[in-house]
Amino acid sequence: MRHEEPPRSYREPRHRYRDHLDDARRTSSRGIENISTRSAAAWPKDLPAQIAAVRDLITAGRNETWTIDRTARAFKGAKRPQLQSVLDSLAALGLLVTFDEGKDRQWRSA
Repeated sequence: MRHEEPPRSYREPRHRYRDHLDDARRTSSRGIENISTRSAAAWPKDLPAQIAAVRDLITAGRNETWTIDRTARAFKGAKRPQLQSVLDSLAALGLLVTFDEGKDRQWRSA
């Protein structure tokens, strides 16, 4: 049985956002909060890339908690309903843990 490489589109998201994640790792203990919108990564157009971008961002800081607003500031052009859907999907897959409800809802890496 021969192992085939996955299509390039499945491998790129981790590398596409590496510069942004490096910026996040260099910030203070408040994480992304200090990064201005100039350094925010562009919000991907397709759903698989959006999921990969959010996953990579949140798993970069293992013990940090993220709100919708904080996550939206990390991506230029991200809409909150889309982010909510992506975060909920990652939580349903067990990659993120969610706590609190309503407006104060937060996520962190599982």
